[in-house]
Amino acid sequence: MNTENTQSNTVIIEIGLDKLKIHPKNVRQSYEGIEELTASIKENGILQNLTVVPDSGDEGMYFVVIGNRRLTAAREAGLTSAPCRIADMEEAEQVMSMLAENMNRQNLKIHEEAAGIQMCLTDYGFTVEDVAQKTGLSATTVRHRANIAKLDRKALQEKAEDGNFQLTITDLAKLEKVSNIAVRNKILREAKDSRDLAWKAQSAADDEKRKKVTKKLTALAKKEGIKPAPEGTSNELYGNKWETVAEYDLTGDIPEKLVDGDSDGLLYIIHYRSLKVIRKAKKVKRELTKREVQEKETAKKKRQIKEMYKEMYAQMGDFVRSVIDGKTEELKDTAALTQGLWDVLISKSAWISYNYMMCVLLGKESHNASEEERTVTREKIRGLMLHHQMLAAAYHCCSDIEFADYKGCYAVNSAETLKKLYSCLALYGFSFAEEEYNSLMEGSHPLYTVKEETEEEKSEDDMADDESAAKEEEILTMAEHSTEEETDSGIEGVQKFAG
Repeated sequence: MNTENTQSNTVIIEIGLDKLKIHPKNVRQSYEGIEELTASIKENGILQNLTVVPDSGDEGMYFVVIGNRRLTAAREAGLTSAPCRIADMEEAEQVMSMLAENMNRQNLKIHEEAAGIQMCLTDYGFTVEDVAQKTGLSATTVRHRANIAKLDRKALQEKAEDGNFQLTITDLAKLEKVSNIAVRNKILREAKDSRDLAWKAQSAADDEKRKKVTKKLTALAKKEGIKPAPEGTSNELYGNKWETVAEYDLTGDIPEKLVDGDSDGLLYIIHYRSLKVIRKAKKVKRELTKREVQEKETAKKKRQIKEMYKEMYAQMGDFVRSVIDGKTEELKDTAALTQGLWDVLISKSAWISYNYMMCVLLGKESHNASEEERTVTREKIRGLMLHHQMLAAAYHCCSDIEFADYKGCYAVNSAETLKKLYSCLALYGFSFAEEEYNSLMEGSHPLYTVKEETEEEKSEDDMADDESAAKEEEILTMAEHSTEEETDSGIEGVQKFAG
């Protein structure tokens, strides 16, 4: 049945559903949640016409530009035809019209939305401003969506459809901080959930920044005639072989010069998060005693442990700032977090002040900040949620933690405090980048001196064993005595009863 109506100079005709096709350029791959629409069409028919274009490769057939959801629902409702307006549209206009319609509908998946925007920009020559105007999105949002389309489509679709992952546009925007597309895709594939994705993205972005700063610093070193230190020097930094002339943070500003004056004999080395300019220390020859050798080795290991903790503390600091700055998803329930942070503060007998929290938020000592930075940061602290203030205070009070005691043995009490802070951060999805940091925190790292039991401790253990044995013997004696009394009492009772 073909019926023609005229509405505002627009011709509407009934076209059989068998003549209508889903548009091949439509980014929406599936039509879910149309049960309500199907029921409405079954009862009331199609109230709004479809917009179609002729299929140039198949005479008498049409592609649906606007109304693909209605077409799908009409088929499920058992209709045989639909009211249609046949439009004269270029393919680029068709694609843009479908994108605009889909953006106003529900349940368009992230990867579908991104693919549609990318198609308009790349395949049909639309500008970001064109897409923004047609879809009602801001130009910034359009750029974000276009960047999402650069990700591996299969991985993106899998995460988007994984209900446990709960992937959001905000999560994907965090990936944009990483310039390397291959690294973005690796993070997307390996992330366990949205929190893990956000932390991995932030870590990768920080790593990229360090590499850029490293490149500039090493170029500056080459310009000044400072050569790279030979391989293996890193392990010798804890002894007396080298002395540090200057040190530069790999996340900081680039200086005009690395050193003032003569650079003869100077070397540079990348060590954890800094570039060190070093030179050989003056040798003092003296034969060390056995005890001095042992103490020297212990001191060297303690310095290594301290240097490793410095990196661990820095990683935790980066994460704490990401939580406070809202770059990491906030917890829905903060009860466990607040209790854990309180335990840290109590165990450290923490002294809390604006100045200490300011150091955490600035990522540097407050006296190294400008007056304006201090004023802005102080106001920011006042506006923080209580558990964020506690987080900053708890992190700061762990700055002086020593994992090794004076003998180089694992300092259990200090480590327990850090483990409490680590557990609090883990609620947000934090983990150390290197596995050896976990063994350092848990006390199983080979750098620790194995604690030997002293004679006094052995004697105390022996005394404890003797006391335990004596106690057991006393209990057995009392039990036997009790049994004898019960037996005597029983005999006396029988005799009395017999009498």
